[in-house]
Amino acid sequence: MAFALASAPAAAQVLTSQYDNLRTGAILTETILTPANVNAAGFGKLFYFAVDGDVYAQPLFLPRVEVPGKGVHNIIFVATEHDSVFAFDAESPGNPLWQVNFLSPAQGITAVSSRDVACPFIRPEIGITPTPVIDLESGTLYVLARTKERGGALSSDRYVQKLHAIAITTGQEKFGGPVEIKAAGFDQGGEFVACQPVVRNRRQKRCGNRIGSCLTGTLPQDSFAPPLQANFARHRFASQRPNARHFHVECIKCE
Repeated sequence: MAFALASAPAAAQVLTSQYDNLRTGAILTETILTPANVNAAGFGKLFYFAVDGDVYAQPLFLPRVEVPGKGVHNIIFVATEHDSVFAFDAESPGNPLWQVNFLSPAQGITAVSSRDVACPFIRPEIGITPTPVIDLESGTLYVLARTKERGGALSSDRYVQKLHAIAITTGQEKFGGPVEIKAAGFDQGGEFVACQPVVRNRRQKRCGNRIGSCLTGTLPQDSFAPPLQANFARHRFASQRPNARHFHVECIKCE
């Protein structure tokens, strides 16, 4: 196996946004935290971790992960708008156990400027906004990253969204990834709609996906929708295989 994970109660794991695919935000098996011990006198901030950008995605938590050469740790995974993912020891401040970044300024790959998408909420840059999801069976963290790729003399800049599958123990890319998400098709009303990572239209202010990734079985899913618009096309992407190389795309026209 590429990773080692000791048995632990499900309540001690945070693998997806708001704790479950129903997005309930509740851990019904919690037995330690109660209204009596969660108070200003004995419950609060212990320390902080330094990261390289704003954090809109929910941090994830996995106990007793064996990191090669560094032993067993309870890990907090943090994704930033600077297109980075950090793995920190949850019990002590300090440097990350590992960090990956999906940008390459030398190759013209940067985070998306909030000016490019006229986003009033997320500034100054947009990178990883939705919460990643962890697949325990394969030891994989799936994360959706948004970037801007500089064009050449005869081509314009490209706005790209890619699904990365990285090892929870090292942050290394898996399954030959990442894979760029792009599709076009007909919605339920028969209208042809293309999935556009960024729409350059001042009337359509798009800040990206805040829904969060989830797993159905071992297959990652994501949804895309502009949050500030009443009439829009929502695309839902579901990987047809755990390696995230092939996608089923469903397009829904919302009125």
